[in-house]
Order: sequence, then structure tokens, then C-alpha cells
Amino acid sequence: MTEVLYVKYNRTRRERFQIKTEIVLQDGEKKAVKAALGPEGRDHIASFPEKYRRLSAENPGLTFAYPSVSEDKMRVEFPYLTGETLAEQIAGRVMACPEEKRQERFIEEVREAMGLFYGSRKKASIVFGAGEEFRRVFCASGELSEEDMALLADTSYPVSNIDGLLENFILTAEGICGLDYEWVFFFPVPAGFVRGRTLMYAYRRFAGILGDMTEEEFLGHFPEYVTKDPAILAVYEKMERSFQEYVHGENQRTYQEDYMVSTKSMKDLAAVDGELLRTKERLAQVQELLRRKDLELRKERETHRLTNNHVSNLNVMIADLRRENGEMAKTLAYLNRHEAAVFKVRRKLGEAFNRAYPKGTPERKKITYAKNTLLHPVKYTRMYRSDEGKNLIKGDFEIGDDYRTYGKLHFPKEEHPTVSIVIPCYNQVHYTYLCLVSILEHTKDVSYEVIIADDVSKDATEHLAEFAENLVICRNSTNQGFLRNCNNAAKSAKGTYIMFLNNDTKVTEGWLSSLVKMMEEDGTVGMCGSKLVYPDGRLQEAG
Repeated sequence: MTEVLYVKYNRTRRERFQIKTEIVLQDGEKKAVKAALGPEGRDHIASFPEKYRRLSAENPGLTFAYPSVSEDKMRVEFPYLTGETLAEQIAGRVMACPEEKRQERFIEEVREAMGLFYGSRKKASIVFGAGEEFRRVFCASGELSEEDMALLADTSYPVSNIDGLLENFILTAEGICGLDYEWVFFFPVPAGFVRGRTLMYAYRRFAGILGDMTEEEFLGHFPEYVTKDPAILAVYEKMERSFQEYVHGENQRTYQEDYMVSTKSMKDLAAVDGELLRTKERLAQVQELLRRKDLELRKERETHRLTNNHVSNLNVMIADLRRENGEMAKTLAYLNRHEAAVFKVRRKLGEAFNRAYPKGTPERKKITYAKNTLLHPVKYTRMYRSDEGKNLIKGDFEIGDDYRTYGKLHFPKEEHPTVSIVIPCYNQVHYTYLCLVSILEHTKDVSYEVIIADDVSKDATEHLAEFAENLVICRNSTNQGFLRNCNNAAKSAKGTYIMFLNNDTKVTEGWLSSLVKMMEEDGTVGMCGSKLVYPDGRLQEAG
């Protein structure tokens, strides 16, 4: 009895290459099977033994899965191999490294794999020439010109395995074995293209690990395997597109764009079933929320009715107050007309002084300090001489009156904080200082660090460390803008979570612990936000 455990159809190919790949359980033994979908594919299936024989002779350091072709040449069986592919092995070792070392480690791992693929095989000793078979496969799209052909002055391998990719080799207990060698050619193909294709697909599979490194830069690390000449690399791209056109033709566009439906495995169906269960749970939660909202709405309607009654009473009270204000205004006008001359002069002088030296300006502060020194010489002389007093005066001038109230801030120093609070700043040091005051006052139940992302400020933000201890200051050398400023500062974070907080914000009690609790209690949550309220109490946004 044969049980099909997995099946994949390649219907996007041309008819003579269309196959299905199955994993079957036959008499208690697993096997991998490739079967032609029509009689046109018989020659393609029948070619596997010769490809196996030629590859094995050409690559004495590698083994390949042995093919057993059926009598009708319509299906080929391979032994089912267990283990990890080279791609999976490399991904595991690279991701185990620190992030800053992953790029370097990945290049080392790929170089080692290239040595396994090409180090033990026979050298590419055949002079390349673009024969009829080469043109049929690699000129299928019509992109390759004679000028392009002239650039392909290269040697060729006797056997060219176009399927020599990291994901097509598996590490078993017996060693490295080739799983898939469907596309093997016995006519000359530029060796640089064959090796470059292995590197190109390695880059595209793991581009996320390589950060901002381009494909050309990645290939440049392997000059012993592939050229760095952009003109030749462009020809290789044309060859790749032509090869795909040779394999797929019009069928790929037909199935992928119009009719193709992906097959669902048991694992996929189980995932859908789990998502359906979670959806039902969310629906029950929404229904409960609607019930509560309905109850709140009824309460609000009752409140609205009572409010209307109250407003009517208030209108009567307001009318009475207006009458009283009118009487008070008459009394005030009378007093102003009969105000003593000395009080008028004093009031006029005060108004003129405030116009000349507005409150909060450096000139007004200097006058105030001079006056206070005359009135309290001992106290202010001590202030001018002590480091704390000098710091207080400097903060008063550079930050504002609030610094006289709170003084220098002392944040806890945490080696392993739970949260890294990133505050992007560009000038506006008075806002930043009040934000820090609120953090220090209302963040007692979560360990944290504060990172100041200074985008080349010109005010006291430039030396904010003089006014607050144990901050992490990340100052850019040039102005980066809001997003890059935040991202640069986030690189210095040591916390389990990162909180981005605008510098014009004042936090309240329990603000951070509630966010951390939400993240830790629900593993499906990847990001959450606070409720933001305007100073006048209006809601800006929630979450």
C-alpha cells in the first residue's frame, strides 16, 4: 500500500518538463518520487540516470541521490534522506552569532560550501563556445546578443549542474548528498555562470542577513569563483532569464497570473484551524465588548437627560452671575476713576518694566538675581560659590524656571534594563527636561535606561548631561531627521523592549509597567502604544 505524504505540482513549466514531486510511504519505507505529468515529459524523467552517472564521475567528493527509473520512463524514485540542507545548516550557525558578526560569518560559510561544491570536482578545462544546444537553452528569451556572447570568453565544465544550490544538498550521516539535479547539461556552459548562480541564489535567499550589502558587493567577496565585471554579470542575468524562459515558457505566466492555487499541506490546514479558533475567541471578546458598550450607551443617555436638566439650572445661574458681574464692573470703573495718583504711577511703571524685560528672558533673570543678592547677600553668595548653585543658575538660564524647582536629575544606572526609553530631540531643551522630570517621578516599578537621541541640537540639549545624570547620550554628527535619528539611537539600547517617547510628553503613574505587562502576557503582541492626552484633557489617540 502506498500513502502520499506530500505532493507538489510543477505545472508552470513547459509540457515536456512538467512533473509532480511526491514523498510517499510504501511498505513502511519513505521514498521521493518525480513523475511526468504527461507523455511529453518521458525524456526528461529518463535523463536522470545519465545525469547521476556523469555528476558522480565529475564530482568524486560528493554523492548524489540514486535514481531508479520505472520501465515506462514516466517516474523516477530516489531514497528518502533525512537531515538538514546546507542552507538550513548555514542559517542556524549564522543566526547563532552576534548580529554584528553575522555578515562576516555568512560569507565564511558560503566560501566553505563553494569549496565543497567546486574544490573537489574536475577543473573547468573545456574552452567555451556557444553551440546550438547552448543557444537553445540560454538564448530562449532572445535577450543574448552576439556582443554578449563575445564577453563569455571562459572555460566550461564537462558537466554543468545548474541545480548546484545550497538548498539542494543535504548533510546526512554518510556525508553531503545532492538531492536535486534535474537541470544538468553536457554541453559547454561558462563555468563563471555556473558558480555565480550558486552565489547569486545564496545571496537572494539570505539577503536579510547581509543588511545593506548589494548583490554585486557580495559577489565581490568571491573573485576566485565569479567575475566582478558588471558587464559580464549583466550577461549572466540575461542567461538566467533565458533559462527560466526555456523551462517555463508561456505556462508560467498562465498559471501564476490566472489560475495557480497553492496546495495546502496538513500543517497549513492545522494553522488555518488554529487561526479559526483564535478568530472565534476574538469574536466572543468583541461580542462581550459590544454588550458593555451597549450598557455604557444606556448610561450615557441617562446622563445626557440629567445633564440637560442641569444645563437649564446653570443657565439661570449664569444669568444671575452676569447681572452680578455687571454691577462689579460698574464698581471697578468707579474705583479706576478715583484711583490715587501714586498707585497709577506704580502700575504704569510695572507695565513698562514688564514690556522692557519680559518674564523668563535672560535680562529679567539677571535683574532678579541682582535684586535677590542685595536682599539676601549671604544665601546668594553661597549659591554663586558652590558647584550645585552654579549648576542651578546655569540650568535656570539655559532650561528655564522649572530647573529652579527640580534641579539636577539623578537617574538610576541600570546594566540590564527592561526598557530602553529613546527620546528624539532637536532643540526645545525645556520640553526635554520636563519629560525627564515626569519619567523620574512616575517610573518606579520597571527598570529602565533613558537614551537621548540628539539630532545636532544648538541649545542646552548639546550638554544635557550637566543637568541629568546617567543618561545615554547619542548625538549625531550631522542632522539625520526624525526616523534616522530614532534608528541610530535604538542601536545603543540594552533593554528587552524599546520605547520611543517624544520629548514634549509628560508621562503619568504606571505608564510604562502597563505596556510591559501587555507585551509579556500576550506573545502575539509585537508592539503596543500608550494613550495620549492633550493638556486640556482631550484624547489624542489610544494605543
